[in-house]
Amino acid sequence: MHYEGTGGYGCGSSTLNNMQAYEAVRWAIDRLNKKNEELNGEFLTDSYIPGITLGMLSRDYCDRKYQAVSDAQELFPQFLSESNDCSTDNEIILGLIGATTSSVTEEVSTKFSAKFKVPLVSYSSTASSLSDTTMHPYFMRTISPDGPLMEALIRVLQELKWSFVNVVYTDDTFGRSSYNEIRTRLVAAGICLTQGVEVSSTDTSNTAMDNLLRKLTGSESVGNIYLGASQIAESLLNRAESYPDAGKLQWIFTDSLTLSSSFTGKKYPRGVISVLPGSRKITEFEDHWIRINATTPSSENPWYKDWFMTEFDCSLPGTVNPPHNSKQPCKIPTENERRFAFVQDQFVEPAVHAVYTYANALRRAHVTKCGGVAGMCNNLKSMTTEDFYQNYLKNTDFTYSRVERVESMASAQLEPYNAPAKVKFDSHGDLTDYSFEIYSFNDYSTTGTYKFEKVGTFYNGRLEVVNTKFIMYNTARDTRLPSPPPSPCPTSPCAPCLGATSESK
Repeated sequence: MHYEGTGGYGCGSSTLNNMQAYEAVRWAIDRLNKKNEELNGEFLTDSYIPGITLGMLSRDYCDRKYQAVSDAQELFPQFLSESNDCSTDNEIILGLIGATTSSVTEEVSTKFSAKFKVPLVSYSSTASSLSDTTMHPYFMRTISPDGPLMEALIRVLQELKWSFVNVVYTDDTFGRSSYNEIRTRLVAAGICLTQGVEVSSTDTSNTAMDNLLRKLTGSESVGNIYLGASQIAESLLNRAESYPDAGKLQWIFTDSLTLSSSFTGKKYPRGVISVLPGSRKITEFEDHWIRINATTPSSENPWYKDWFMTEFDCSLPGTVNPPHNSKQPCKIPTENERRFAFVQDQFVEPAVHAVYTYANALRRAHVTKCGGVAGMCNNLKSMTTEDFYQNYLKNTDFTYSRVERVESMASAQLEPYNAPAKVKFDSHGDLTDYSFEIYSFNDYSTTGTYKFEKVGTFYNGRLEVVNTKFIMYNTARDTRLPSPPPSPCPTSPCAPCLGATSESK
């Protein structure tokens, strides 16, 4: 929920791209636990797993690998001692959801999950290396790995007529994996990669951003692709706001930017394109999100206030700590205002899938071990994490229906799917079905409200976009261009160009 602190110590500023997903996890668990009440026109006589209440324990590891591993160990102390001191008569802990970045997930997977045979399901870690079941035998994810996403990104580049591009990537698992995936595909597509610029995944200083922007503005390429850590993406856009000649650069991001970003007070992000794994809009979650009280959020989310003040650059009542205490008071939007501005983040649906993956597997385990009797039977209480993973979790294969209590996910009316959402995993722990969406940060309502809006989809190898919604801006970012600027080769033949990586040849 926070970035790493200065020098690797403590916690830094609040992250912007995790809050909706965290709330989606809370919301999904609450949905599954409902009983003795009406939902979607149906009276629920029991919870999703009869007689069983689901719960979660949350830890903010502040983007520190060692802290994430330590937190995982704390949740499963039986693996570090001879006593089974984390279990009670009516509780079992069967696995983890996380982490939010590929590099931290890789650390938790190798140093805890694989070692102690504990399932690890991530809704946001996309590095292709995580599909290696030799290294990550208990890892699964509910989001597309990098490879298929890069196919969608290449098609967008072709649509924009960008044949001469720079790629910026961070020096972590996510950045390097994404770079290796796209570099090979750029060569195959005949698109010239003129610069591949690696940057630190933690150095957000103005000096670091100036060095990066100096390299990019010195290139003849208009088109730029960013693959990497979220905090660097945010710092890059912030610094480019005032950096000379940065306005000539146009940008495509993947999942480094959260779709709910409003970029308060900034002009430079206008026209940014984001290519992301597809995500159904869950209207029931939207209703939950817009009704969160910013001044008195749930005690289950101690990070919400900090996120809200960071997102809107303001101070809530009673705030005494920097940096928020020096900001202007927050204007609390009405429910209608929040609904108008709402954009569902790309990680909400995968987060819901992660919860339901565990819930569906446990539901099946409950039927097998408890014989249909409600509540926690002895056979279920004695189930190991390995048994749960090998015989239930990795075999998860279900289609959302009314039983799952989320009508948006069970609908067959949503484009481009025209079918209810399905969750099934391949032998690598990856989902078997992918779709991708293209967003642009713009003011399509012409009301002065800029936000990300979907402008296209990539599904079953087919790109469908509304070309008139590919809107980019002049160098000052205050005037729309008549069409997106191309990024052509400055010479014939096109040069200088980097070839495929040695690993991919």
